[in-house]
Amino acid sequence: MQRAAAPPDPVTAWLDAARSGVVSSLATALPVLLASGATAASAADGHGLTALHHAVLRGHEKACRHLLAVVRVPADVVSGSNSNALRVQMPHERVVLSRFTPLHAAALGGNVRCSHTQTTARPMYMPTSLSQ
Repeated sequence: MQRAAAPPDPVTAWLDAARSGVVSSLATALPVLLASGATAASAADGHGLTALHHAVLRGHEKACRHLLAVVRVPADVVSGSNSNALRVQMPHERVVLSRFTPLHAAALGGNVRCSHTQTTARPMYMPTSLSQ
């Protein structure tokens, strides 16, 4: 008798929902994620990429809107450090993505609609001076 595969952990399920771009999947995964003690804003993969990073990299505008406006994840969260950076093959070079925000990911991926979503969904924190 074969044993059924274990369900993915709540963080993996949350990130998979973001990768899919299906808003209803995000809505289903969120309560499970929160019940596990994780937060929507800090749940990240081994490269430090959050749900918003994944949705933006794949151009899922509706998922980006949902994450920003309904779930209220921060648009300015920064991905992991150089030690666990994601390496992405672009048309002419391999780019190391470390310490980048979802807005950077949208620009890199040419996902203009997602970058516009991030700048219009709600204002981001802006320091009053460069020293902050």
